[in-house]
Amino acid sequence: MQFLISETLNSKVYTPRLEVEINESSINETLEKIDTEGNVVSVVFISELSQESITILNNIIASHNGESYPKEHHTQKVHISESPAFANNITEDGKILYLKIHGMRAIVPAAQMVDYVLVPGEHEFKIANPYGEAFLQGAEIFVDILSMSDMTIKHPSGLILEQYGYDVCMGKVIYKRQAQYAARIPQGIEMSCLCKNTELVDQEMGVNFILHELRDLPDENELKK
Repeated sequence: MQFLISETLNSKVYTPRLEVEINESSINETLEKIDTEGNVVSVVFISELSQESITILNNIIASHNGESYPKEHHTQKVHISESPAFANNITEDGKILYLKIHGMRAIVPAAQMVDYVLVPGEHEFKIANPYGEAFLQGAEIFVDILSMSDMTIKHPSGLILEQYGYDVCMGKVIYKRQAQYAARIPQGIEMSCLCKNTELVDQEMGVNFILHELRDLPDENELKK
């Protein structure tokens, strides 16, 4: 969608701030990019916006003040974690991180009209943390799933040394969010994503949960063997 920069609160745009305002709003569609040229700002999404999202975006543009963030805004984030979430794969308490992506797919039933009110169909995707401890960093939601994939690291002999993808969904991404910080999840705790289908037909949808398994650093003596 295109807007005039003069439509913003102070007739100016600071794109990093606008991007955060959109991503932190209740707009469900995934933002692809923001371009500015002359007095025009183009806000591009991966998929077509719903009428509700268009209304939210119009309000964001109208209230956007075009100011850069104050220095305090950045220093507050530093206390949460490094940015990006993991500058390396060693945590402050001496653990080592291993990327683990767990996917799943299901048919989400169609929405129904009940007393002239649209009631979405629902399906809850959930996974119990299978690791001793893990960081949950984000999730991806898909439609039009083309395939699912297991992702491994193999020795030339064919021996699987590590697996980091389990039934990973591949298709059209309609939502993707990776936080600048991560939630530390104990083993057995469930992570849930409740998908609501607002279409009047059944839809196949998929979710990838993006985790980082925490393991103890290998003993130096073990590495020498």
